[in-house]
Amino acid sequence: MATCLTAAADGTCPQLLQDLTAALQVMARSSPTDKYNLVKLLKKTGDVVAVTGDGTNDAPALKESDVGLAMGIAGTEVAKEAADIVIMDDNFSSIVKSVLWGRSVFANLRKFLQARTCIPESCRYYGSFCTGSECCKHD
Repeated sequence: MATCLTAAADGTCPQLLQDLTAALQVMARSSPTDKYNLVKLLKKTGDVVAVTGDGTNDAPALKESDVGLAMGIAGTEVAKEAADIVIMDDNFSSIVKSVLWGRSVFANLRKFLQARTCIPESCRYYGSFCTGSECCKHD
């Protein structure tokens, strides 16, 4: 079941908000305070939070989130400074592409580090003779 929160949540009790956030997928037409409070609540429950924004009023939520994404064309300088990533073409499909690219880089980095730490030191030492170190050069 998808939940969409559209009204100001200032008067809502904290327990009800926490229950709503479990099923929340979209938050629309909300005040900057609501965005900021939702980010804080989600982070408090252990969720990883990403926020998109383009205006000065989005800066606190962009800064508080784990990943803040600002629009590069329509975004204000304040939003761009508060964000971690600036989407240069203001296209949401760029977010998907950047996440896929980032996951690929992370996976490759993990593989490299695992291979690097699993190779015994003696293999690294003897392997250096075959890679052109000073010890194996012939006159």
